[in-house]
Amino acid sequence: MKNLLLTALVLVGLTTKAQYFQHVYGTANPDELRSGVNTFAQPQGHFMAGVTQDPVTFQSSLIATYTDVNGAPNFNNEYQITDPITGTVNTVHWTRVFEMNNGAGFGVVGVHRDPVAGAASPSKLFYMQLDPTGNVMNVFDYAPLPGTYVWDVNIVGNVTESATGNEIYITGGLQANAPLVHVFAIKLDVMTGTIIWSNIYDIPHGSPISREVGMDIIENPYNPLGQPEAMIVGFAHGIGVTNDGFVIRVDANTGALNLPWAIMYGTASSNDAFYSITVANSAAGGNQGFVIGGQSDVNGNSDAWLLKVDPTGWGTIWSNLYDYSFNPGSDDNCRDVIERFSPMLGQYQYFMTGSTNNGFFGGEDVLVIKTDDMGNGLGEYTYGSANADRGAALDQYDNTAADGLSTFATGDFAALGSTDFYLIKSYYDGNSGCNEYLSIPTVTTGPGVYYEYYITDFNGFTSSSLMASSSTVSDMNLCFNNTIPGASNARMAPAEPKGDKEAVILPNPMAPGSPVAFVELETDMPATVEVAIYDMLGKQYYNGSQTLVKGNNQLPLNISNANMAAGMYTVKVTGASIAQNILLIVK
Repeated sequence: MKNLLLTALVLVGLTTKAQYFQHVYGTANPDELRSGVNTFAQPQGHFMAGVTQDPVTFQSSLIATYTDVNGAPNFNNEYQITDPITGTVNTVHWTRVFEMNNGAGFGVVGVHRDPVAGAASPSKLFYMQLDPTGNVMNVFDYAPLPGTYVWDVNIVGNVTESATGNEIYITGGLQANAPLVHVFAIKLDVMTGTIIWSNIYDIPHGSPISREVGMDIIENPYNPLGQPEAMIVGFAHGIGVTNDGFVIRVDANTGALNLPWAIMYGTASSNDAFYSITVANSAAGGNQGFVIGGQSDVNGNSDAWLLKVDPTGWGTIWSNLYDYSFNPGSDDNCRDVIERFSPMLGQYQYFMTGSTNNGFFGGEDVLVIKTDDMGNGLGEYTYGSANADRGAALDQYDNTAADGLSTFATGDFAALGSTDFYLIKSYYDGNSGCNEYLSIPTVTTGPGVYYEYYITDFNGFTSSSLMASSSTVSDMNLCFNNTIPGASNARMAPAEPKGDKEAVILPNPMAPGSPVAFVELETDMPATVEVAIYDMLGKQYYNGSQTLVKGNNQLPLNISNANMAAGMYTVKVTGASIAQNILLIVK
């Protein structure tokens, strides 16, 4: 493990009972995880779903897995969705999950299609209800109403419960029998599956033949127009026009447009896309609002993109791009973002997950990026194998006995035969116990509001029902730890749980011949520490004494005469209550 983050903590009584692990679930065929959440209404654990595909017939079916907090499956099933009239087993794609807040079980939404009928049977939306033991309660079927075009549901971006837990919102994209893709959104009764409203939204993005996809939807708790509102984010492009991220504001009760235009983010020359939105409770930067995650290639290669907007979705508070520091210029993205409050720092933090190409482990790696509430990079966590590994979703159990960060991904360890569901349970500093590389991202300014396009909305969906059956699949632990030395969620005293206090060395990586480096850390009490730098053979390049004050410290290290060549070094910080190592890369 290459640990580039130093957690400088005085642990006076670690009370958490959380476990940290990496675990895979799946079949001998290729499996891809699309969505996952931590559970609260059920016993704490993790619920995730995706698809498995037969490499010969290309038939794909649903896998849904519910585990305990240790990653051990409570159920781990493959489900086949069947048309009740023809008896045909349908192909399944683009699954998204949620846990019913009322404790009734779990929900899975996605795309299904009759593989025999082909184009004669357009792909449709499904909503499956599972009880807490994995038994199928209902499967509902939704098809766009006939109109000018025959519509395929080709993407489900996400599903989100309402604040009451009585309804769910779903968004995605519809493909017409013409080169058109439009955003759809639908609101359902969570128990009966009844359609409350459903709409299709057309953004004529630079040309009449435009393509737009809704990737996430969330209720607006601020209601800036004085009425319930939902926010949809995604991406759009037209012929000869690059992708832009968009925000659409709709009436949460009816689905009608609250604003007659989509707010576009990006630039005229870059490809920009939104994939996730979450409420930003932090007032840093002058406003609460929303944080949106996505990707942008405004710098030439795709970077993970995170920006904070005001409650209207219109005003950019800050916008940042994050380039993978181990391999600058690689293609990086963000597929999900969550907010977390750190009690110790008194600060909100944001975590993104997605993937990076040509990562530390080779191929495509799972990437998690941690920032403060102004978007400054605090950590960059890489997980995976030498093959293709991709992050899909994040969740947390903040300030509970199962405290820690849950990363839901697809991993290719060939542990069960091919790509599998990949669950990583880590400390908030990224430590999980294996297959990881921890570093700091490179941050630059990202694009903001670019343009507005007027929207038209029309049509809707009609509903029916389906059938489903299930069978069990396999799982395997990659690593498991009750605690990890040097890693922490920063539980300080049992009576007063606190959040992370981290220390880093900057810059990292460092150029050869750099005259100075800085160790930044926070401590609860004054202390004197020795700071030393060694290469991998034990040769010392720097040694000095530093005095810490209570709170934040920035320790300058004069390394102008160190003559440190390209390579890896260990920075040791030791004192009466601190004994930590940081890995420094010079390149």
